[in-house]
Amino acid sequence: MISRFLTWIRIRREQKKLPSEQFDDMMNHRDRLFVDIEQMESSEIALVKQGKASESKVQKRRIAGQISLLRKDLSRMNSQVTLVSKQLNVLSTHRHLITLGQSVTAADLPSAEELTEQAVATESQIEDLDDTVAAIDGIESSMSASSISDDEEAIMAEFEERSETAEKPTMSERVKEFEKNEKVHPSNELDET
Repeated sequence: MISRFLTWIRIRREQKKLPSEQFDDMMNHRDRLFVDIEQMESSEIALVKQGKASESKVQKRRIAGQISLLRKDLSRMNSQVTLVSKQLNVLSTHRHLITLGQSVTAADLPSAEELTEQAVATESQIEDLDDTVAAIDGIESSMSASSISDDEEAIMAEFEERSETAEKPTMSERVKEFEKNEKVHPSNELDET
């Protein structure tokens, strides 16, 4: 009974957060995701070096499987960072508009049009999330235990490469490049309303 009450209190506090508090929480969450991505990238680099150094084909296959799973997890985390970045953009814009509204009038009540726009934006975000989930379901396929996947085969080929001069960009570098491109070419998700 007490735990239900405490849960109810926590939920009410979360619902009452100001946009600036939500923004700060999401910034902290995104920062933690970047730290996790960097750690996973370090693990990937160590596994690739370990795979290249290994002389056992069985061990290389095991390491290739680990790298394959790690890269899929990195891709998922990248998707999560992208989603959080978009949410931060919305909250930042919301906070900016609130600040402007407060400077114009003391009573900042949303109009029916603003509420409708927010509802449409929220619905669009949910549809984007559903599309992402559908894309993931289409991408991931089941593997039989006895066969080697294309990912693992490509990683095995990486182990055999002798040239280490051309390094691939890390996941965090790819995320930063994506965000830079988003700033140059912002998406027009809300223009449809």
